[in-house]
Parts: sequence; structure tokens; C-alpha cells
Amino acid sequence: LAAMEKAGLLARVHGGALPLSTARFYRPLKERMQDQLSQKQAIARAAVEYVREGDFISVSAGSTALAFAKELRKHIRKLTVVTYSLDVFETLRNLPEYTVLLTGGKYYEKERAFKGPAAAAFLSGVYVQKAFLFPSVLSLEAGITCRTEELVSRLTPMILCCDQVFVLADSSKFQKNALYQVTPLRQD
Repeated sequence: LAAMEKAGLLARVHGGALPLSTARFYRPLKERMQDQLSQKQAIARAAVEYVREGDFISVSAGSTALAFAKELRKHIRKLTVVTYSLDVFETLRNLPEYTVLLTGGKYYEKERAFKGPAAAAFLSGVYVQKAFLFPSVLSLEAGITCRTEELVSRLTPMILCCDQVFVLADSSKFQKNALYQVTPLRQD
């Protein structure tokens, strides 16, 4: 695998390898903040239309999630938000009619988010009307996939513990796969 990776034929990931055509290399959040910024802002503006005053929602993490939190702040006066993202929490925590619940768990600096069993357990113990997921990659064939099992353990309870799921991603994330499947895009 090392020789094939060096030759540019594949990307090694924990537990195996992916063809370069579908592999998504990891870049820390700080490096991704300005990527496709206008798309992220447009996605955030469109998504906020699905949030109603007084809703209970969950929000995953990432640069598009942060853009979404900034739009929520501008347009929604009263809301309950559950998140594992420190950036989402920091953006919304001082609003007087917002209740913002941060999962806790082991802090992961590169993503400015919490992970591990404590975060997963917290997310499994709450039920919201709407979950807003901002995946790293998605494809029609594999659905939402991610590069770590820990991310699966955070996204899966968000999907299971809500009435509606909204999956939001800019064009750079389409038709790419990572090693671990979170959920297919279609529920048969």
C-alpha cells in the first residue's frame, strides 16, 4: 500500500486504502474555513429557512455548520441547539432566548469539536425536531461517509434522535467517499 500511495494510485486510510478519485484527504478546520465560502454562506441562508422560532435542533460541526450558526443568530430569536462544535456553541451561547447544549467529551483541537463516548452518549440522550448535518463527503452510492469511527458515533445518534434530517454540503464534498459509512442517503 505504501508503494501504491507513493506512486499516486491510492490514499491510505486507517484500516485500508481508497482510490484517489474518491478519497478525501483530511485538512484541519482552520485550513478549510475559507474554502467555497460563498457556497457555504448560501447553504446556510437556505437552511435557516427550515428553522422555526422555538425549535429544538442539533447541529454537527465544521465550517459550513459555523456559517449556519451565524445565520441562525441573525434570523432566529428563540431556539434550543444541541451541538458538539465549540464554534457553534461560541457563536450562539450569549443570545438571551437561546438554550445551547454542548456535548462535552474529549476535545479535538483540529476540528474545534468534542468527540468520544461522552459526546456520543449525550447525543443519544436528547431528541430534537431537526438535525442539521454538515458531512465531509457524500455520494449517491455510499451516502454519508466519514474518515473516523468516532465521527460515526456522533452523527448516528443525531440521525436517530430527531424528526427530520437535513444534510448540507458544498459541491467539493459530492461524489466522494471515506472509509466509514454513517448512513445511506435513501432509506428504503
